[in-house]
Amino acid sequence: MSVDRARRLRSALRIADVCKVIRPGQSVVGLIDVLNDLTGRLGYAQGSQPKVSQMNPRHALFPLKTVLLPACTLDLQIFEARYLDMVSQCFKREQGFLVVGLEAGPEAGSGNLTFSALGCEARIIDWQQRENGLLGIRVLGCRRGRARDVEVASDGLVTAQIDWLAEAPDAPPTDAHADLMALRESLLQHPLGAGLGLPDVDSSQQALAYQLAYLLPFSVEQKTALLTIEDADRRLSQIDEWLHSMQS
Repeated sequence: MSVDRARRLRSALRIADVCKVIRPGQSVVGLIDVLNDLTGRLGYAQGSQPKVSQMNPRHALFPLKTVLLPACTLDLQIFEARYLDMVSQCFKREQGFLVVGLEAGPEAGSGNLTFSALGCEARIIDWQQRENGLLGIRVLGCRRGRARDVEVASDGLVTAQIDWLAEAPDAPPTDAHADLMALRESLLQHPLGAGLGLPDVDSSQQALAYQLAYLLPFSVEQKTALLTIEDADRRLSQIDEWLHSMQS
């Protein structure tokens, strides 16, 4: 892949709603106050909310029409009672939730959902109360996980037991990955990519693969497929194959 090709691909950059930086430094106590305020203003009277399933050792699932990837971030706007409670429980229990790709059904409200069993653990790393009064959180992708024994609580929150998946041994990128390294650098020169603060990938094929999947306009199905691949070199080969298809 030439540098010119990398630059052409850069024009297709699509980053999953992570461009607004959440202001740091706000306390957990402040977050709980915001959650309580939103609960009242959105009509979920104190004591009247349906109780959700216990999240420990179960984890909440968050079906989205995007895919969270390890070591990458995602910004979310939270307004439904089930997810406000989920955020509160995550902070109290120092627990994450599993973001899974939504295959059919609505992201918000009620309805029949079809989603991938495979997803990525989300840990809340920052939050803010947005100008519209709603809660914004930034999450960091951590472990890959596969959901089983799925349950739906009375308020619609989906929980599951999670089998956490170990990553295969990592290695630095090789000469065979030089074009993909050049593509990553080109993507990060884009104004939307420059401020993401993605870590260096010189010592990690895994990081290179996940960052490229994060930055490139792959579908939910494609990104979920990358999560199923155990070996980082195979992930990179799959990405390269898709890139060639995009150019053909």
